[in-house]
Amino acid sequence: MTTPAAFALSELNKGELIWFDPGVGHALPGEVLEYHKPAQVLTVQAVIAGKPQIFSLTSANGLKRRQDLGQNGIDDMIQLTDLNEASLLWNLKIRYEKELIYTYTGSILVAVNPYKMYDMYGLDMVKKYEGQILGTLPPHLFAIGSAAYSGLSKCNQAVVISGESGSGKTESTKLVMQYLAAVNKSPSNLITEQILEASPLLESFGNAKTVRNDNSSRFGKYLEVYFKEYVFRCISIFFFFFSFIH
Repeated sequence: MTTPAAFALSELNKGELIWFDPGVGHALPGEVLEYHKPAQVLTVQAVIAGKPQIFSLTSANGLKRRQDLGQNGIDDMIQLTDLNEASLLWNLKIRYEKELIYTYTGSILVAVNPYKMYDMYGLDMVKKYEGQILGTLPPHLFAIGSAAYSGLSKCNQAVVISGESGSGKTESTKLVMQYLAAVNKSPSNLITEQILEASPLLESFGNAKTVRNDNSSRFGKYLEVYFKEYVFRCISIFFFFFSFIH
């Protein structure tokens, strides 16, 4: 069903950013080049697969003005004024191409799997995020770990890690555990280290090779991590995957 036009083609000026569907079945981000008044045709440019393409539109049906997300996108998608599926995905794409794989949606962290390891999980990053309020620093998995650990002073905490096959759930779980091991104030991190070292063993029984991932989890996980300094309180880590039916 075509969305009724909210404005006329003639109302759009050169350089304006829009969403439009040239007949591909989904919205594309475009930029207005010109409006040809005698022919009543709007010329729009969109970049597809890295190459600029020109489209001529004769109807404003389905057109929407879109927000300028800048070169690095927006790091918390709650701040998007142009809120729709296309703008969410476009923001994630912009950030991913800048190797910014983490994006907030409030207290939720969206991670796009780069299928390679970045040098951003060392002790320097642990110290940077330790004790910081969620949202005060750029999006990062350690920010979620920090929020959970800090919250233990009030009550039990839970971290839910979910996504489709190959989205990086297994690695994200390991990294959260790595953060908790690093900030643990106990004189001995033996138990936490044993949990970290047990992960490959558990994966060998339950993981499998798929078309998307050589080490894909075929099962859910549930971990409870207790800390001596917080008696009877723990961080529960729920890990599960979902699949799409095509």
